[in-house]
Amino acid sequence: MNTNALNIKDLFSKIEVSLRNPKSKESLDLLKLLYKITVNYKTRDLTSLKLKTVNIEKLSKLIIDINTPFKIKLLLISIISKISNVEPQILTIKNLKTYEPKQLAILLSLLLSTCTHTPLFLESTPLIIQSLVTQDQILRSVSFPSALIHVRQYTDSLTNSQIKPIETQLVQFLLHASLVSDQKQSTGFFKIGNTTTAVPVTELDGSVTIEFFTVLNNSMVYTEDQIFNIYSFSMLYTWLTNLYKPGLIASDTSEEGTQRVMNSTFLNTIVSYCLRIIDQSKLKPNPYDGGSGRNDVYDNLPVTALLESVRILDYLCRLDSNLIAKIFPTVQKAYQLHLPSSRTTNENSGYVLLALLQFFLNHSHTLVYDPEPLFKAYFQTYLPRTFTNSFVAFETLNFCLKNQEVILKNTNVFNLYFPPIFKCLAWFPHSFYMEFQELFPSFISPNTFIEVFHLLLDLPLLTLSMESSLIEQKRYSNVVNAQNASNQSSFSSYPQLFEPSASEFAVEATWSEFRVLYNYLLRNESGVNINFWSSTTLPLLYQLCKKSPITPRCYGSCELVSPLLDIYFDVLLEYGDRSIFVQLLPVLLERFDQIFPFEIYQKKIKENLIEKVLTIFKAYPNLIISEKDLIISVISEGRLMIKDSLTLTLCWIIGEYTSTFVGTQVTAEVFSDYYEALELLTYERINSIKMDAVSGSSSSSLTTANNIQSSNVNIFTSSLSIVDTPQNQYNITLMLILIGSLTKLSSRWPDATSRVILCLLKVISYHQYFDSQVIQRANECISLLKFPSFAAAIYNGEPHYNSSFYIESISKDSQTSLSFLFPSSSNIDNNNSNSQLQNQNANSSNSGSIHPYILK
Repeated sequence: MNTNALNIKDLFSKIEVSLRNPKSKESLDLLKLLYKITVNYKTRDLTSLKLKTVNIEKLSKLIIDINTPFKIKLLLISIISKISNVEPQILTIKNLKTYEPKQLAILLSLLLSTCTHTPLFLESTPLIIQSLVTQDQILRSVSFPSALIHVRQYTDSLTNSQIKPIETQLVQFLLHASLVSDQKQSTGFFKIGNTTTAVPVTELDGSVTIEFFTVLNNSMVYTEDQIFNIYSFSMLYTWLTNLYKPGLIASDTSEEGTQRVMNSTFLNTIVSYCLRIIDQSKLKPNPYDGGSGRNDVYDNLPVTALLESVRILDYLCRLDSNLIAKIFPTVQKAYQLHLPSSRTTNENSGYVLLALLQFFLNHSHTLVYDPEPLFKAYFQTYLPRTFTNSFVAFETLNFCLKNQEVILKNTNVFNLYFPPIFKCLAWFPHSFYMEFQELFPSFISPNTFIEVFHLLLDLPLLTLSMESSLIEQKRYSNVVNAQNASNQSSFSSYPQLFEPSASEFAVEATWSEFRVLYNYLLRNESGVNINFWSSTTLPLLYQLCKKSPITPRCYGSCELVSPLLDIYFDVLLEYGDRSIFVQLLPVLLERFDQIFPFEIYQKKIKENLIEKVLTIFKAYPNLIISEKDLIISVISEGRLMIKDSLTLTLCWIIGEYTSTFVGTQVTAEVFSDYYEALELLTYERINSIKMDAVSGSSSSSLTTANNIQSSNVNIFTSSLSIVDTPQNQYNITLMLILIGSLTKLSSRWPDATSRVILCLLKVISYHQYFDSQVIQRANECISLLKFPSFAAAIYNGEPHYNSSFYIESISKDSQTSLSFLFPSSSNIDNNNSNSQLQNQNANSSNSGSIHPYILK
């Protein structure tokens, strides 16, 4: 049947006729077709689909008809809930009170599916409470979800007089369920076994229950009160968290003006029930369970029930701190049962372990209990073995985010155990970046910022190491098993659902040729500030990178490093001081050429680091004094490089910030050292370009050169035909920066003026080897230096770091001397866009998630 061509009016007419015999197959098929249409209407928002109110009322009446089959009633409820925008008339409070329990149960289901956000649902509160405390099983079952919706949506409207009977009934369900199985045959979900004989309820280990029934007890066929016991336990956490708020129990008032105080009987019942579940969870489940097979169906039930119990007890202790002394010892026993260091602990234990950590974190201060060993066991032992499980990784990050402030204030978790948390991101780079980005500032402290920087730059290498070690682990396991099946290695004896991760295996895998790298990269605790790129293991690092391909996971890690670097430097610039950057700058400059060997990644990270170097010197220009030897050393090493953007940046920084206005420590010796470094670099670059041009090996050699005499300037160059290559552009940019920086130094230190002019004349004398911009810039600077007062006025003023004029006019003209004064040379600006862009980027700030407790 074509639903698109079918008229809804005709369809309903057919349904109306067929429902005269609601048990017919035709009526069921037509209702199924109408249901499919309503689903399509709901998802595609087809406003043309409309049913008259009278038609909806006809369908509603069929719901309470005793001759209508149960399946038809369910279909009708689903259809009405999707297409009805008004309350069916049969759902008025006056009508609801007149129906028998069986009919009322169906109508409450209709009310639950259509009217939860209407005044009618709020008016039905007394009826729902009455249905919940009644003896009718079906009516009770429907009333449970309705009561929970009331608690969630209309908390303030519930009075103590309405809450008390429900809690009294919950106490009855929780403590007084039957301890024998149902003698009637059951075909529902809660049927276990096939016997009709009453059998005692048993514990997880098969022993007969002597205490009250809980969700962890086994029953061959569940009785009604046992089912309601399970219902009651499942709704406790929602009931408590919505009705009772920490610190407001004694003062929170309802609409009647009376205080909302939890009944002591109800409170004690919940505590007893939860403590009993914790005790039951210690029992070893019976693998046979009388042949029922229940252990296979409910394999995770003890863990789930224990998790819920710990959550409930944690909330109760937040409501009433007097309970902590009673509950704390039992919770400690539960933790001993799920020790993270235990080999039997698997991914499913993550639920309970995090709930237990939450409990200890919330209440350990009350009993002066140190939770540090618990955190150590989780982050140093459990997480490194299970981080490949997406649930464990996500819940760990979520736990850290939820308790970020408390953990920062009261523990050293983030300082000590950020390496295993990094593994969660390295293994799931596409899934958990947003959570990690918010958490990342918490790892940065005065004691860890260097190690965090190394680990961040090596994030792709960390991913590569985890993947590589897991591959080697499986390969080695297969070899061992083939040689001696009876003598398996320790990691192959783990449960199938729990494979040891690369981090744990790295410590034990003495067979691996990369074990030194694995032990470093896959460590589980901070405190290692070694730069392996500068150690004797560098060949091994390159061997590992060459051996392992770039996987999608590794590529995803590469994409995350740059935005995380932005957050990292935002934190340091906002909360750090000058001493932080005195320590960081040597590491940053050292790591500039020690980056994971993936060309796209290297290019992006180097650009990012250049921006950060400029930003650091703008924030702390006096670093030009204390880091003089470091800067000169890097520039000297850069002379040997064919193309080095770091040398460009540092040469520009020398010219920009070497000034007496930066600090009185900028003496003649400082000027002299920087000048000699720049002068030596300039002469070496002149010779290098000349030799490349003569030998024909330089791609930037000139094709033509003509000299033109002028009355004011002795030497000029004509327009030259230049091969536009990256190396040629680099040579041009470097020469422009060197000329500009030498001129700036000379304007601030007159003793160097003659030597600078001589150096620039040397550049001009080899005009045939340089681009016309370089020669023009050299001539401009010579002209300027002939008038020292003008040069000093331009370059020897106090930098206005917060002035837009300084940033956009003078500082922007970072490689020129006169272009902002002489319009004739303004065309040169276009050829210096690379350096201008770097300077502008230094003035920009990236937004990041900054935590107020970082570096305080």
